[in-house]
Amino acid sequence: MSKPLKILSIVVGSVVAVLILGSIALSLYVRTDDFRSRVEAGTTRAMGMQFSIEGALNVGLFPAPHITMQGVHVHNRGTELASVDEVHLRMSLLSLFRKRVDITVLHLDRPHILVERGSDGIFNVKRSTPPYVRRPHGPMEITVTDADIRFQGGEPGLMAEGHGCDAQMHDVRTEAPDGRNILQRISFTGDMTCHDAEADAAGRQVVATGVKAGATAGGAILVLQSFSLKLLGTQATGNLHMDLTHEPDHYAVSYSVPGFDVAKIFQALKLKDIAEGHADLRGELSFAGSEHKELTQSLSGHAFLYAKEIELHGYDLDGELSRFESSQHFDLLDLGAVFYAGPLGLVATKGYDFASIKRKGGTSHIHVLVARVKVEKGVATAEDVAMSTDRYRMAAQGAVDLPKQEFDDVTAAVVDAQGCVIAEQKISGTFKKPKLQKQSMLKVLTGPFRTLGRKAKSLVSKPGCKVFYSGSVIPY
Repeated sequence: MSKPLKILSIVVGSVVAVLILGSIALSLYVRTDDFRSRVEAGTTRAMGMQFSIEGALNVGLFPAPHITMQGVHVHNRGTELASVDEVHLRMSLLSLFRKRVDITVLHLDRPHILVERGSDGIFNVKRSTPPYVRRPHGPMEITVTDADIRFQGGEPGLMAEGHGCDAQMHDVRTEAPDGRNILQRISFTGDMTCHDAEADAAGRQVVATGVKAGATAGGAILVLQSFSLKLLGTQATGNLHMDLTHEPDHYAVSYSVPGFDVAKIFQALKLKDIAEGHADLRGELSFAGSEHKELTQSLSGHAFLYAKEIELHGYDLDGELSRFESSQHFDLLDLGAVFYAGPLGLVATKGYDFASIKRKGGTSHIHVLVARVKVEKGVATAEDVAMSTDRYRMAAQGAVDLPKQEFDDVTAAVVDAQGCVIAEQKISGTFKKPKLQKQSMLKVLTGPFRTLGRKAKSLVSKPGCKVFYSGSVIPY
């Protein structure tokens, strides 16, 4: 062997021996309480949050410097922000020679994360103490497996959580700490899946399964694009845009829920066996704020509901209408705002009494139901809200004030083929205590009211009547 090769082999052998001895020494040192305390203290200073390790702690050098920690806990502002069964991170070797830690790979296995707004209005993700390290980080590759994530608002009944979530985040970079929260300083691309997710606002719960979404973040803008989930028995899709550059935070969502099962809505409201059939729901809505009141007061956009061939059980709508002339007793709004205010009417019907529907008996066949609603600053106004049965056509006008939970000049009416009112009823008051005005029947027909069922397409009011409805639902 030549002299240079001998020298090289001696050098390489020495380096390998040093690394092996170093690994042995390091493996012994990491088992000491001193090393664990140093890691906990250093991470606490770097995060500006209380960091602790309850389980095993292991360090390795091959194939790159790495640390594995089990039973990790993070506390901040009096709450446990996160607990993780196992954390594995890989570091840049070059950064260690510079006496700094640059994480290149981070894996979180079975984390449990709680993002909570405290009584002081501050979220627990905001650092309780200034960070020790004030520099940007990245790029990193982050993976998360089997996570449970919960968001808890500052008021009772405002909650969202996901279970069994996996995520992959690429090219993750964070700007230097400057008082903003992490969502305002981070950038990445990635995707996420959750086995199931649920949200609860003011006692109204929505549960979804099979949640999937692509995500991008940067410049305090977070976008979930092409998210999909199974909702109301069907596959729903949409997009979510979060703008955190201003106070309050702004959100915009578009969604489509085609062919959902109508019965599942009533079941969610604990009103079983009311109706069956399928409908399409879509919309574009924007809102701002962090509390329920702020969100509803800023709600704006459009919502649209379309359904065909719906069966309403326990109520014979045509039979009740045909007896209206003699009895003069029929609540046009007895079906509730579901059939008049469409998707946003579900909010109103939460406090409305459906019991009278089930006591009457019979079945109603609704051929077409349309509910097109415009929302401005929390007030949902009917643009095209109507339905047709075997004999009759019903329509509604007016609005519902979601922040105040009040009906605003809502009128439901039976209309003839020309769209003029045959009978109408107005509703006012709150969602929980609606006030129904006495029904009125307008004597404007060319023939007896009872003939409407046989001549729904041809019967019209006297010339010059005021058209109440001119929307898309035509007489059946």
